[in-house]
Formats: sequence, structure tokens, C-alpha cells
Amino acid sequence: DWPAAIVGGEAARQIAHGQAVALESLSRDQSGGKMARAYGPEGNFLAILIYDAASALWRPKKVFAS
Repeated sequence: DWPAAIVGGEAARQIAHGQAVALESLSRDQSGGKMARAYGPEGNFLAILIYDAASALWRPKKVFAS
């Protein structure tokens, strides 16, 4: 199982538009290529994320329309 993050507000909007985000709850001890699940504030599945160690950001690999 991939770790999960619940994101809200601006981060949810950025992910929905394919933009990378910093997620403190997931960024600890991650190496490049790690995957995670992103959920919106209401529990809706937003995206599969992949960690980019060079930028320390989570990038959407696959975004799901809501």
C-alpha cells in the first residue's frame, strides 16, 4: 500500500491541475520515485503522486477527474 495524504484548499487545486506540491506529512525519509495517494478534503480520490527528490515535491502521476 502506498501512503495517503488528505489535501485541501490550494494543494488540492494544484494537484487537480497537474502541479507539484510540497506535502510535509509525506516528505519525510522519501527517496525519488516513491508513490502516494492523494485525497481531497471530502475524501474523494484525487491522484497518484510520485516523489521528486531533486525538488522535494510530490508530482501528480495520474489525476482522476471529480
